[in-house]
Amino acid sequence: MRVPDAPVPAGPRLAGWLRELFPEPAANGPSGRAIALGVLGFLAAMGISISRTGGPGALNSIWIEDAKRFFNGAFSNSPATHVILDPFNGYVHVGPRIAAEFSSLFGVRWSAPVLTLIAVFLIASTAAIAFTASGRFFTQWWLRLLVAVPVVMVPVAHTQADNDIATVQFFAFYAMFWAVLWRPRTIGGKVVAILPVLYAGSCSILPVMLLPLLALRLWFVRDWVTRLMALGALAGLALQGFFTVTGRTSRDGIGDPDYNPIFLLKEYAGTAIPRALFGEKWLGGPGTTVTGAVAPLSIGTAAHIVLALVAWAIVAAIVLLALRRMTRPHWPLAIAAVGVGGLFFAISVGSFGWTQPRYVIPVALLFYVALAALLRPAPRAESDNAVARPRLASRVPVLAFVVLLAVVCAVNLRGPNGRSASQPWTETVRQAHAYCDVHEGRGTFQYRHDWWYVRIPCNRLG
Repeated sequence: MRVPDAPVPAGPRLAGWLRELFPEPAANGPSGRAIALGVLGFLAAMGISISRTGGPGALNSIWIEDAKRFFNGAFSNSPATHVILDPFNGYVHVGPRIAAEFSSLFGVRWSAPVLTLIAVFLIASTAAIAFTASGRFFTQWWLRLLVAVPVVMVPVAHTQADNDIATVQFFAFYAMFWAVLWRPRTIGGKVVAILPVLYAGSCSILPVMLLPLLALRLWFVRDWVTRLMALGALAGLALQGFFTVTGRTSRDGIGDPDYNPIFLLKEYAGTAIPRALFGEKWLGGPGTTVTGAVAPLSIGTAAHIVLALVAWAIVAAIVLLALRRMTRPHWPLAIAAVGVGGLFFAISVGSFGWTQPRYVIPVALLFYVALAALLRPAPRAESDNAVARPRLASRVPVLAFVVLLAVVCAVNLRGPNGRSASQPWTETVRQAHAYCDVHEGRGTFQYRHDWWYVRIPCNRLG
Protein backbone atom coordinates (compact mmCIF):
# COMPACT_ATOMS: atom_id res chain seq x y z
CA MET A 1 0.00 0.00 0.00
CA ARG A 2 1.39 3.38 -1.07
CA VAL A 3 1.94 5.86 1.72
CA PRO A 4 0.66 9.37 0.84
CA ASP A 5 3.33 12.00 0.41
CA ALA A 6 3.77 14.27 3.40
CA PRO A 7 2.47 17.79 2.84
CA VAL A 8 5.13 20.32 1.91
CA PRO A 9 5.45 23.07 4.55
CA ALA A 10 4.19 26.50 3.56
CA GLY A 11 7.66 28.08 3.68
CA PRO A 12 9.31 25.83 1.08
CA ARG A 13 6.17 25.97 -1.08
CA LEU A 14 6.31 29.76 -1.11
CA ALA A 15 10.04 29.74 -1.85
CA GLY A 16 9.52 27.35 -4.76
CA TRP A 17 6.67 29.49 -6.03
CA LEU A 18 8.77 32.67 -5.93
CA ARG A 19 11.72 30.92 -7.54
CA GLU A 20 9.58 30.45 -10.65
CA LEU A 21 10.05 34.18 -11.32
CA PHE A 22 13.70 33.51 -12.19
CA PRO A 23 13.75 30.45 -14.47
CA GLU A 24 17.00 28.82 -15.46
CA PRO A 25 18.69 30.10 -18.65
CA ALA A 26 17.78 28.42 -21.92
CA ALA A 27 19.90 25.39 -22.73
CA ASN A 28 20.82 26.72 -26.17
CA GLY A 29 21.49 30.18 -27.53
CA PRO A 30 19.49 31.72 -30.40
CA SER A 31 19.97 30.27 -33.87
CA GLY A 32 21.21 32.30 -36.80
CA ARG A 33 17.70 32.39 -38.21
CA ALA A 34 16.32 33.67 -34.91
CA ILE A 35 18.96 36.42 -34.80
CA ALA A 36 18.16 37.49 -38.37
CA LEU A 37 14.44 37.60 -37.62
CA GLY A 38 15.20 39.52 -34.43
CA VAL A 39 17.11 42.19 -36.35
CA LEU A 40 14.26 42.55 -38.84
CA GLY A 41 11.77 42.71 -35.99
CA PHE A 42 13.83 45.39 -34.25
CA LEU A 43 13.93 47.53 -37.41
CA ALA A 44 10.19 47.04 -37.85
CA ALA A 45 9.63 48.14 -34.25
CA MET A 46 11.62 51.32 -34.87
CA GLY A 47 9.62 51.96 -38.04
CA ILE A 48 6.31 51.52 -36.23
CA SER A 49 7.40 53.87 -33.46
CA ILE A 50 8.56 56.55 -35.93
CA SER A 51 5.28 56.26 -37.86
CA ARG A 52 3.26 57.27 -34.79
CA THR A 53 4.30 60.93 -34.98
CA GLY A 54 2.04 63.09 -37.11
CA GLY A 55 2.53 66.59 -38.48
CA PRO A 56 6.14 67.21 -39.54
CA GLY A 57 7.09 63.71 -38.42
CA ALA A 58 9.32 62.25 -35.73
CA LEU A 59 12.56 63.02 -37.56
CA ASN A 60 11.67 66.64 -38.29
CA SER A 61 10.42 67.84 -34.92
CA ILE A 62 11.26 68.13 -31.24
CA TRP A 63 9.04 68.81 -28.26
CA ILE A 64 8.44 68.97 -24.49
CA GLU A 65 11.48 68.40 -22.25
CA ASP A 66 13.53 67.20 -25.23
CA ALA A 67 13.38 70.80 -26.40
CA LYS A 68 13.07 72.83 -23.21
CA ARG A 69 15.53 70.91 -21.08
CA PHE A 70 17.76 68.55 -23.03
CA PHE A 71 18.33 70.37 -26.34
CA ASN A 72 18.59 73.76 -24.63
CA GLY A 73 21.00 72.34 -22.06
CA ALA A 74 23.23 70.71 -24.68
CA PHE A 75 23.45 73.98 -26.66
CA SER A 76 23.64 76.32 -23.67
CA ASN A 77 27.39 77.02 -23.90
CA SER A 78 27.69 75.57 -20.38
CA PRO A 79 30.18 72.78 -19.58
CA ALA A 80 28.75 69.33 -20.32
CA THR A 81 29.69 68.11 -16.83
CA HIS A 82 27.47 70.83 -15.35
CA VAL A 83 24.58 70.25 -17.75
CA ILE A 84 24.48 66.47 -17.33
CA LEU A 85 23.94 66.77 -13.56
CA ASP A 86 21.51 69.69 -13.78
CA PRO A 87 18.27 68.42 -12.12
CA PHE A 88 14.64 69.35 -12.70
CA ASN A 89 11.28 68.07 -11.48
CA GLY A 90 12.96 66.51 -8.48
CA TYR A 91 15.40 64.24 -10.37
CA VAL A 92 18.66 64.26 -12.25
CA HIS A 93 18.34 62.93 -15.79
CA VAL A 94 21.80 61.69 -16.63
CA GLY A 95 20.81 59.26 -19.40
CA PRO A 96 18.69 61.70 -21.43
CA ARG A 97 21.21 64.51 -20.99
CA ILE A 98 24.07 62.33 -22.22
CA ALA A 99 21.92 61.44 -25.24
CA ALA A 100 21.33 65.16 -25.87
CA GLU A 101 25.03 65.95 -25.53
CA PHE A 102 25.80 63.22 -28.06
CA SER A 103 23.17 64.55 -30.49
CA SER A 104 24.66 68.05 -30.22
CA LEU A 105 27.84 66.72 -31.84
CA PHE A 106 25.88 66.60 -35.12
CA GLY A 107 25.12 70.32 -35.01
CA VAL A 108 21.83 72.15 -34.62
CA ARG A 109 20.35 70.94 -37.92
CA TRP A 110 20.71 67.24 -37.14
CA SER A 111 20.58 67.24 -33.35
CA ALA A 112 16.78 66.95 -33.14
CA PRO A 113 16.43 63.93 -35.48
CA VAL A 114 19.44 62.23 -33.86
CA LEU A 115 17.92 62.68 -30.39
CA THR A 116 14.65 61.25 -31.67
CA LEU A 117 16.44 58.26 -33.19
CA ILE A 118 18.12 57.57 -29.85
CA ALA A 119 14.72 57.61 -28.14
CA VAL A 120 13.23 55.32 -30.79
CA PHE A 121 16.20 52.96 -30.48
CA LEU A 122 15.72 52.73 -26.71
CA ILE A 123 11.98 52.14 -27.03
CA ALA A 124 12.54 49.38 -29.60
CA SER A 125 15.25 47.94 -27.33
CA THR A 126 12.66 47.69 -24.56
CA ALA A 127 10.41 45.68 -26.87
CA ALA A 128 13.35 43.42 -27.80
CA ILE A 129 14.23 42.83 -24.15
CA ALA A 130 10.61 42.00 -23.31
CA PHE A 131 10.40 39.55 -26.22
CA THR A 132 13.68 37.85 -25.37
CA ALA A 133 13.35 37.76 -21.59
CA SER A 134 9.79 36.41 -21.74
CA GLY A 135 10.92 33.33 -23.66
CA ARG A 136 11.25 31.25 -20.49
CA PHE A 137 7.66 32.14 -19.51
CA PHE A 138 5.95 31.92 -22.91
CA THR A 139 7.00 29.14 -25.23
CA GLN A 140 4.92 30.38 -28.17
CA TRP A 141 6.64 33.20 -30.08
CA TRP A 142 3.33 34.89 -30.84
CA LEU A 143 2.52 35.05 -27.13
CA ARG A 144 5.83 36.78 -26.51
CA LEU A 145 4.79 39.39 -29.04
CA LEU A 146 1.87 40.17 -26.73
CA VAL A 147 4.28 41.62 -24.16
CA ALA A 148 6.66 43.18 -26.71
CA VAL A 149 4.69 44.80 -29.55
CA PRO A 150 2.58 47.06 -27.28
CA VAL A 151 5.81 48.80 -26.25
CA VAL A 152 5.96 50.55 -29.62
CA MET A 153 2.16 50.81 -29.98
CA VAL A 154 1.03 51.50 -26.41
CA PRO A 155 -2.54 52.86 -26.70
CA VAL A 156 -2.22 55.45 -23.92
CA ALA A 157 -0.45 58.77 -23.32
CA HIS A 158 0.21 59.69 -26.96
CA THR A 159 -0.57 63.28 -25.98
CA GLN A 160 2.42 63.22 -23.61
CA ALA A 161 4.84 60.59 -24.97
CA ASP A 162 5.80 60.50 -28.64
CA ASN A 163 9.29 59.29 -29.54
CA ASP A 164 10.99 61.62 -27.07
CA ILE A 165 13.93 60.89 -24.80
CA ALA A 166 12.15 62.51 -21.84
CA THR A 167 9.53 59.77 -21.53
CA VAL A 168 11.83 56.85 -22.34
CA GLN A 169 12.16 56.50 -18.55
CA PHE A 170 8.71 54.86 -18.44
CA PHE A 171 9.72 52.28 -21.03
CA ALA A 172 13.03 51.81 -19.20
CA PHE A 173 11.08 50.91 -16.07
CA TYR A 174 9.31 48.16 -18.02
CA ALA A 175 12.62 47.01 -19.49
CA MET A 176 14.11 46.86 -16.01
CA PHE A 177 11.21 44.67 -14.85
CA TRP A 178 12.02 42.10 -17.52
CA ALA A 179 15.78 42.47 -16.99
CA VAL A 180 15.41 41.53 -13.32
CA LEU A 181 13.55 38.34 -14.29
CA TRP A 182 15.84 37.48 -17.20
CA ARG A 183 18.75 35.07 -16.84
CA PRO A 184 20.49 35.14 -20.22
CA ARG A 185 22.89 32.41 -21.24
CA THR A 186 25.46 34.44 -23.16
CA ILE A 187 27.87 37.10 -21.95
CA GLY A 188 26.35 39.59 -24.39
CA GLY A 189 22.88 38.92 -23.05
CA LYS A 190 24.06 39.34 -19.47
CA VAL A 191 25.56 42.74 -20.29
CA VAL A 192 22.36 43.81 -22.03
CA ALA A 193 20.34 42.74 -18.98
CA ILE A 194 22.29 45.13 -16.75
CA LEU A 195 21.89 48.19 -19.00
CA PRO A 196 18.16 48.92 -18.31
CA VAL A 197 18.93 48.96 -14.58
CA LEU A 198 21.64 51.57 -15.10
CA TYR A 199 19.62 53.73 -17.47
CA ALA A 200 16.41 53.65 -15.41
CA GLY A 201 18.25 54.69 -12.27
CA SER A 202 19.93 57.56 -14.10
CA CYS A 203 16.57 59.11 -15.04
CA SER A 204 14.49 59.18 -11.87
CA ILE A 205 13.78 57.62 -8.50
CA LEU A 206 11.00 55.44 -9.95
CA PRO A 207 13.09 52.22 -10.17
CA VAL A 208 13.05 52.09 -6.37
CA MET A 209 9.71 50.32 -6.82
CA LEU A 210 11.52 47.38 -8.42
CA LEU A 211 13.92 46.90 -5.52
CA PRO A 212 11.72 44.25 -3.79
CA LEU A 213 11.77 42.18 -6.99
CA LEU A 214 15.50 42.69 -7.33
CA ALA A 215 15.97 41.64 -3.69
CA LEU A 216 14.12 38.40 -4.44
CA ARG A 217 16.46 37.74 -7.36
CA LEU A 218 19.45 38.47 -5.16
CA TRP A 219 18.17 35.84 -2.72
CA PHE A 220 17.54 33.13 -5.30
CA VAL A 221 20.14 33.92 -7.97
CA ARG A 222 23.48 34.83 -6.46
CA ASP A 223 25.53 35.34 -9.60
CA TRP A 224 27.66 38.26 -10.76
CA VAL A 225 24.91 39.61 -13.02
CA THR A 226 22.50 39.89 -10.11
CA ARG A 227 25.12 41.56 -7.94
CA LEU A 228 25.92 44.11 -10.65
CA MET A 229 22.20 44.77 -11.09
CA ALA A 230 21.87 45.41 -7.38
CA LEU A 231 24.91 47.69 -7.35
CA GLY A 232 23.60 49.58 -10.38
CA ALA A 233 20.17 50.03 -8.82
CA LEU A 234 21.67 51.23 -5.54
CA ALA A 235 23.98 53.62 -7.41
CA GLY A 236 21.00 55.16 -9.18
CA LEU A 237 19.11 55.43 -5.91
CA ALA A 238 22.14 57.00 -4.23
CA LEU A 239 22.51 59.51 -7.07
CA GLN A 240 18.89 60.60 -6.92
CA GLY A 241 18.85 60.54 -3.13
CA PHE A 242 21.98 62.67 -2.85
CA PHE A 243 20.49 65.47 -4.92
CA THR A 244 17.27 65.33 -2.90
CA VAL A 245 18.80 65.12 0.58
CA THR A 246 21.29 67.92 -0.11
CA GLY A 247 18.53 70.19 -1.40
CA ARG A 248 19.90 70.41 -4.91
CA THR A 249 16.49 69.38 -6.24
CA SER A 250 12.98 69.02 -4.87
CA ARG A 251 9.47 68.13 -5.97
CA ASP A 252 7.92 70.80 -3.77
CA GLY A 253 5.21 72.63 -5.67
CA ILE A 254 4.81 69.87 -8.27
CA GLY A 255 1.25 68.62 -8.24
CA ASP A 256 -1.03 68.23 -5.25
CA PRO A 257 -0.11 64.90 -3.59
CA ASP A 258 -3.00 62.65 -2.63
CA TYR A 259 -2.24 59.18 -1.29
CA ASN A 260 -5.80 58.44 -0.20
CA PRO A 261 -6.28 54.73 -0.98
CA ILE A 262 -9.87 55.28 -2.11
CA PHE A 263 -8.77 57.95 -4.59
CA LEU A 264 -5.94 55.78 -5.92
CA LEU A 265 -8.18 52.71 -6.25
CA LYS A 266 -10.79 54.78 -8.07
CA GLU A 267 -8.20 56.13 -10.51
CA TYR A 268 -6.66 52.70 -11.06
CA ALA A 269 -9.99 50.97 -11.61
CA GLY A 270 -11.72 53.75 -13.50
CA THR A 271 -8.86 55.26 -15.50
CA ALA A 272 -5.68 53.19 -15.80
CA ILE A 273 -6.98 49.69 -16.52
CA PRO A 274 -9.91 50.66 -18.80
CA ARG A 275 -7.54 52.79 -20.88
CA ALA A 276 -4.99 50.00 -20.98
CA LEU A 277 -7.58 47.59 -22.40
CA PHE A 278 -9.57 49.92 -24.68
CA GLY A 279 -7.15 52.79 -25.36
CA GLU A 280 -7.64 56.49 -24.84
CA LYS A 281 -9.65 57.15 -27.99
CA TRP A 282 -12.52 54.79 -27.15
CA LEU A 283 -12.51 56.15 -23.59
CA GLY A 284 -12.97 59.68 -24.91
CA GLY A 285 -9.42 61.02 -24.65
CA PRO A 286 -6.74 61.35 -21.95
CA GLY A 287 -9.12 63.10 -19.55
CA THR A 288 -6.49 65.48 -18.18
CA THR A 289 -3.95 67.98 -19.44
CA VAL A 290 -0.29 68.07 -18.49
CA THR A 291 -1.12 70.74 -15.88
CA GLY A 292 -3.77 68.56 -14.27
CA ALA A 293 -6.73 70.47 -15.64
CA VAL A 294 -9.71 68.37 -16.66
CA ALA A 295 -9.79 67.69 -20.41
CA PRO A 296 -13.37 67.12 -21.61
CA LEU A 297 -14.04 63.59 -22.86
CA SER A 298 -15.58 62.95 -26.25
CA ILE A 299 -17.96 60.38 -24.74
CA GLY A 300 -20.52 60.73 -21.98
CA THR A 301 -19.98 59.72 -18.38
CA ALA A 302 -22.40 56.80 -18.70
CA ALA A 303 -20.55 55.42 -21.73
CA HIS A 304 -17.26 55.78 -19.87
CA ILE A 305 -18.58 53.84 -16.89
CA VAL A 306 -19.97 51.10 -19.14
CA LEU A 307 -16.61 50.66 -20.89
CA ALA A 308 -14.82 50.56 -17.54
CA LEU A 309 -17.21 47.84 -16.34
CA VAL A 310 -16.70 45.88 -19.55
CA ALA A 311 -12.93 46.13 -19.10
CA TRP A 312 -13.13 44.68 -15.61
CA ALA A 313 -15.57 42.01 -16.79
CA ILE A 314 -12.90 40.91 -19.28
CA VAL A 315 -10.31 40.82 -16.51
CA ALA A 316 -12.66 38.82 -14.26
CA ALA A 317 -13.32 36.32 -17.05
CA ILE A 318 -9.58 35.84 -17.62
CA VAL A 319 -8.95 35.28 -13.91
CA LEU A 320 -11.84 32.80 -13.78
CA LEU A 321 -10.42 30.84 -16.72
CA ALA A 322 -7.07 30.67 -14.94
CA LEU A 323 -8.62 29.59 -11.63
CA ARG A 324 -10.57 26.83 -13.36
CA ARG A 325 -7.35 25.68 -15.09
CA MET A 326 -8.80 26.17 -18.55
CA THR A 327 -5.48 27.86 -19.27
CA ARG A 328 -1.99 27.26 -17.88
CA PRO A 329 -1.50 30.35 -15.70
CA HIS A 330 1.85 31.49 -14.41
CA TRP A 331 0.62 32.98 -11.16
CA PRO A 332 3.97 34.29 -9.84
CA LEU A 333 4.53 36.32 -13.03
CA ALA A 334 0.96 37.61 -13.11
CA ILE A 335 1.03 38.70 -9.48
CA ALA A 336 4.48 40.27 -9.79
CA ALA A 337 3.44 42.28 -12.86
CA VAL A 338 0.21 43.52 -11.29
CA GLY A 339 1.96 44.23 -8.00
CA VAL A 340 4.77 46.25 -9.55
CA GLY A 341 2.35 48.09 -11.84
CA GLY A 342 -0.01 48.87 -8.98
CA LEU A 343 2.82 50.13 -6.79
CA PHE A 344 4.12 52.29 -9.63
CA PHE A 345 0.65 53.74 -10.16
CA ALA A 346 0.01 54.42 -6.48
CA ILE A 347 3.30 56.21 -5.85
CA SER A 348 3.52 58.18 -9.11
CA VAL A 349 -0.14 59.22 -9.28
CA GLY A 350 -0.31 59.82 -5.55
CA SER A 351 2.66 62.19 -5.76
CA PHE A 352 0.80 64.27 -8.34
CA GLY A 353 -2.76 64.02 -7.09
CA TRP A 354 -4.13 63.18 -10.52
CA THR A 355 -3.52 60.60 -13.24
CA GLN A 356 -0.95 61.85 -15.70
CA PRO A 357 -1.48 59.78 -18.89
CA ARG A 358 2.25 59.09 -19.22
CA TYR A 359 2.24 57.33 -15.86
CA VAL A 360 -0.19 54.79 -17.26
CA ILE A 361 2.40 53.55 -19.80
CA PRO A 362 4.27 51.09 -17.53
CA VAL A 363 1.05 50.19 -15.73
CA ALA A 364 -0.59 49.18 -19.02
CA LEU A 365 2.45 47.24 -20.26
CA LEU A 366 2.73 45.33 -16.99
CA PHE A 367 -1.00 44.60 -17.02
CA TYR A 368 -0.63 43.01 -20.45
CA VAL A 369 2.10 40.81 -18.96
CA ALA A 370 -0.22 39.73 -16.16
CA LEU A 371 -3.05 38.87 -18.56
CA ALA A 372 -0.69 37.02 -20.90
CA ALA A 373 0.60 35.03 -17.91
CA LEU A 374 -2.95 34.02 -17.01
CA LEU A 375 -3.90 33.16 -20.60
CA ARG A 376 -1.05 30.81 -21.42
CA PRO A 377 -2.62 27.94 -23.41
CA ALA A 378 -2.88 24.63 -21.60
CA PRO A 379 -0.97 21.79 -23.31
CA ARG A 380 -2.39 18.45 -24.32
CA ALA A 381 -1.41 15.48 -22.23
CA GLU A 382 2.00 14.20 -23.28
CA SER A 383 2.36 10.73 -24.72
CA ASP A 384 5.27 8.59 -25.80
CA ASN A 385 4.95 9.58 -29.47
CA ALA A 386 3.67 13.13 -29.24
CA VAL A 387 5.06 16.36 -27.87
CA ALA A 388 2.65 18.36 -25.70
CA ARG A 389 0.86 21.03 -27.76
CA PRO A 390 -1.67 23.61 -26.62
CA ARG A 391 -5.29 22.53 -26.74
CA LEU A 392 -7.25 24.46 -29.35
CA ALA A 393 -9.94 25.41 -26.83
CA SER A 394 -7.36 26.89 -24.46
CA ARG A 395 -5.96 29.03 -27.27
CA VAL A 396 -9.26 30.78 -27.98
CA PRO A 397 -9.18 33.16 -24.95
CA VAL A 398 -5.63 34.36 -25.56
CA LEU A 399 -6.20 34.74 -29.30
CA ALA A 400 -9.34 36.76 -28.59
CA PHE A 401 -7.34 39.03 -26.30
CA VAL A 402 -4.59 39.35 -28.92
CA VAL A 403 -7.16 40.49 -31.49
CA LEU A 404 -8.68 43.00 -29.04
CA LEU A 405 -5.32 44.49 -28.12
CA ALA A 406 -4.18 44.60 -31.76
CA VAL A 407 -7.30 46.56 -32.73
CA VAL A 408 -6.94 48.92 -29.76
CA CYS A 409 -3.27 49.58 -30.52
CA ALA A 410 -4.04 50.18 -34.22
CA VAL A 411 -6.83 52.62 -33.39
CA ASN A 412 -4.53 54.57 -31.06
CA LEU A 413 -1.42 54.34 -33.24
CA ARG A 414 -1.55 57.99 -34.28
CA GLY A 415 -3.25 61.07 -32.96
CA PRO A 416 -2.80 64.82 -32.58
CA ASN A 417 -0.49 66.18 -29.90
CA GLY A 418 1.84 69.09 -29.32
CA ARG A 419 4.56 67.51 -31.42
CA SER A 420 2.38 67.01 -34.49
CA ALA A 421 1.08 70.58 -34.15
CA SER A 422 4.54 72.18 -33.91
CA GLN A 423 6.40 73.53 -36.89
CA PRO A 424 9.00 71.41 -38.74
CA TRP A 425 12.49 71.45 -37.29
CA THR A 426 13.88 72.48 -40.65
CA GLU A 427 11.72 75.62 -40.46
CA THR A 428 12.94 76.37 -36.94
CA VAL A 429 16.55 76.08 -38.13
CA ARG A 430 15.78 78.32 -41.14
CA GLN A 431 14.26 80.96 -38.86
CA ALA A 432 17.28 80.73 -36.57
CA HIS A 433 19.62 81.37 -39.50
CA ALA A 434 17.55 84.37 -40.57
CA TYR A 435 17.54 85.77 -37.03
CA CYS A 436 21.29 85.34 -36.60
CA ASP A 437 22.01 86.90 -39.99
CA VAL A 438 20.06 90.01 -38.95
CA HIS A 439 21.82 90.15 -35.58
CA GLU A 440 25.26 89.54 -37.10
CA GLY A 441 25.77 86.21 -35.38
CA ARG A 442 25.01 87.47 -31.87
CA GLY A 443 22.19 86.62 -29.52
CA THR A 444 19.90 83.60 -29.19
CA PHE A 445 16.96 82.61 -31.36
CA GLN A 446 13.92 81.20 -29.57
CA TYR A 447 11.00 79.20 -30.94
CA ARG A 448 8.10 78.57 -28.56
CA HIS A 449 5.17 76.19 -28.90
CA ASP A 450 2.69 75.73 -26.09
CA TRP A 451 4.71 75.49 -22.83
CA TRP A 452 8.01 74.35 -24.29
CA TYR A 453 10.61 76.16 -26.40
CA VAL A 454 14.03 75.83 -27.98
CA ARG A 455 16.84 78.33 -27.72
CA ILE A 456 19.51 78.29 -30.39
CA PRO A 457 22.58 80.46 -29.67
CA CYS A 458 23.85 82.05 -32.85
CA ASN A 459 27.42 81.01 -32.03
CA ARG A 460 26.31 77.36 -32.04
CA LEU A 461 24.29 77.51 -35.23
CA GLY A 462 27.14 76.87 -37.64
